Amino acid sequence: MKLPATPAPQLQKQLTKLFSIIRNEARVSSFTAVPALLLLSRLAHESFRLSDNIGYNFYVSSLNDYQDEANYQAIREALTSVEELMSLLSFGTRHDVAYIVDSLELARLTQGEFERLFDFTLDQLSRYSRGSEEFTIPTELAELIASIYEAKPGMRVYNLQAGTAALVPFLNPAVKYIGQEHNSEIRKLAALRLAAYQRSSVDLLSDISPEQWTYLPPADLILATLPVFGKSSNSSQFRPDLPYKMPADAAFVHTVLRHLQPYSRAVIPVTLGFLFQQGHAYRQLRQDLVTTGALEAVIEFPAGILPHSGMRLALLLLNKARPAGQSVLLLDAESYTQRKGRQATLHTTNLLAALAQPTNLIGAHFITEADFSRHDYDFTFRRYLLPTAPAQNQAYFEQVAKPLPQRSEQPTEGRLLRIGDLKTDNLNYTLTSAELSVEQLNGRRLVPLKQDALLVALQGGRLKPTWYTHQFGEEVFLSPTSILPLQLKQPDEVVLDYLIAELNSEFVQQQVRNLNIGSAMPAIRKSDLWQLIINLPGIDEQRNLVRITNEQADKTQQLASDAAQTERTLKAEAYAQLAALKHALGRPQLNLTSNVDLLDAAIQYAAAHNQVLAPQSPLFPSESTTVQETIAAIKRDLEFMFQTINRNEAELNLDDYPLQAIDILAFLREEVAHIRASLPPFTISLSEDFVPIHNILRNNSRPHPFQRIDSVTVQANEYLLKLLFNHVIDNAQRHGFSDMPRERSKIDIRAVEVFLDENLDSFALSITIANNGRPFPLNFDIAQLTRKGAKAGTTGNTGIGGYEVKQIVNYFGGELEIISQPDDEYTVAYQLELPVIDVQYKKVKP
Repeated sequence: MKLPATPAPQLQKQLTKLFSIIRNEARVSSFTAVPALLLLSRLAHESFRLSDNIGYNFYVSSLNDYQDEANYQAIREALTSVEELMSLLSFGTRHDVAYIVDSLELARLTQGEFERLFDFTLDQLSRYSRGSEEFTIPTELAELIASIYEAKPGMRVYNLQAGTAALVPFLNPAVKYIGQEHNSEIRKLAALRLAAYQRSSVDLLSDISPEQWTYLPPADLILATLPVFGKSSNSSQFRPDLPYKMPADAAFVHTVLRHLQPYSRAVIPVTLGFLFQQGHAYRQLRQDLVTTGALEAVIEFPAGILPHSGMRLALLLLNKARPAGQSVLLLDAESYTQRKGRQATLHTTNLLAALAQPTNLIGAHFITEADFSRHDYDFTFRRYLLPTAPAQNQAYFEQVAKPLPQRSEQPTEGRLLRIGDLKTDNLNYTLTSAELSVEQLNGRRLVPLKQDALLVALQGGRLKPTWYTHQFGEEVFLSPTSILPLQLKQPDEVVLDYLIAELNSEFVQQQVRNLNIGSAMPAIRKSDLWQLIINLPGIDEQRNLVRITNEQADKTQQLASDAAQTERTLKAEAYAQLAALKHALGRPQLNLTSNVDLLDAAIQYAAAHNQVLAPQSPLFPSESTTVQETIAAIKRDLEFMFQTINRNEAELNLDDYPLQAIDILAFLREEVAHIRASLPPFTISLSEDFVPIHNILRNNSRPHPFQRIDSVTVQANEYLLKLLFNHVIDNAQRHGFSDMPRERSKIDIRAVEVFLDENLDSFALSITIANNGRPFPLNFDIAQLTRKGAKAGTTGNTGIGGYEVKQIVNYFGGELEIISQPDDEYTVAYQLELPVIDVQYKKVKP
């Protein structure tokens, strides 16, 4: 089925407002009552009204059409959560909630319109209920899972790990749908969605384990919405007769594979680790998927597909109807996504169209069983981009180096060697113990270094080859899981300088990137390290290449020295230009001050003598200079100063402005108040869009339900912050609002938290400054706004302001994105994301 259109913007705004007004009074989990509230109003026999008391009548007689008792009971439980929500709200807020629900006029919406609004409501839960168990997948991913294999009328579809029944909008109503979800809260949301879609014939199962699937009728299509996590439980909950012990995710896929009929198919999401985990259960299962011929494809997604989560996903496409012996498609879906910050949006239509015509697929490889066997049945896409074998004058890394014998100790004190201590310079690659400080090691299990060694990093995504020179009597230790000490097998056949440069080369680094596993922290297995292919010519050619490299390095060093001298000269010129700039502005500044004082005195004089001060009037009876001439002089001086300043002959030196701990919320509040006091030709608003959260930063504390974020501290500089905001707001006023009346010109500043990992351990602060002024010119490259010397259309100057804004944000350790047409109301937005170092809360009345 085709993806439905989004609900009308007015309905979206009202629904967003509904979430917002209960934000500060209800618990986070109470937001799940909002979809139940909408369904209750939709099903009511008469207009929905809340009584003056907390309680009210439920109108659920329309649910009698549901034949499945489990569904019926789940829906009733979900509807009763509305009463819990209302008990947490004040009388005034309950009145506002009722008013908004009435304004939606749900009874008048068509079935399709209500379905779209209800889906939008569930999608909002992922934004408002981050700390609870409710979890929804993006609509685009749900459409893909439901649409890869066509579910025809009459087919029996099992939706395991069904989540909030997100696949239902994309499945033909004529299919025989059975959904399964063990989490009771998520199952309530699934039941509500089924009720909203009027799917009364659907079976929504719970508390049924996969070993009981054999008692259900055979399925034509098996779908799962979210992956099972491998470490959450052991395999006994799935099947007691498994041939070997399995983690939960492997047992789940194994059971699906065994349940597939000769004609049936399946789409199963798994975490990225499933594709490369080296445990026996994972490897044997991946081999079974290939050798049985059931595996048709693996689609690997980039990070950011799931909202507010860094977890990476892949889809296993199983097809028992395919001919034996066919190659398996491994697809990297990066080309079918669009990234915005840390989030990625899937282009489902493009991907489905490409899957229908495999010859048009981008980022695809078709892998044979022999290829899989050669790579130990690893399913990661990038592994199959590697060279198959060394060519002439090449060798495997294991032919050159071997690991040093390692025996761990538990020292209490010593020098600890970390990945950050390793080198990345082809010329300066030597490390000694003198560069490491003595510290307390607290009995950690570490490996001592007692001889010279070649060190390579196993984590972090780069090898960082470093030659360690041991000094007698120095205690140096390293972690064997992060750094591997090596020795050369044939030192007379390898020039160390050459080997270091080769391990840093793009040829080797590309192999390392293709072999990296993990999503949060890239790492390379030791077994893969030995299979790296390096260029290894003869010893004489190695020496010659090193000589050429050293000569080039000397030339590069000389060029760097010349460049440094040129930079010093340019800085001296810039200082002279700045001095000239100040001198050039001195006279017009005095003129401007004098003319403003004269005009002010003339106004005061005219008022005291009851005279009308017209444009052609002299300033004073004894003066011939008119008001109009004085104003023209002021304009000329202002224009001259503006033109002089915007010649950009001097640049901002960020090193002159040290970073400080600044309460960014207090700064925003004061800055907006200051702007308002100056009576600008636009309206300006500030909103702080936070929800109660827990596990913030490192203290892992859970705030009270009635705590709110009071202050957010970042590393910044107040002067640079003012400079940044002055530029962005002046840019909007000068270019965006140049031909707009004040009552229509708007600037909106919004502060929102952005989570950095799936455990909610830390977050950044996102600040969006949006205006509704003139949009960017057609086909304008937004990226050039932050390039030095670029112009933003015919009204733009030389672009140093946008360049400085980006430099300032980078100096603060943040990220800047300039967005064209961020929504229907605003045309331009600057989005800043700043790392947070501290958060303070304050209590509010319940």
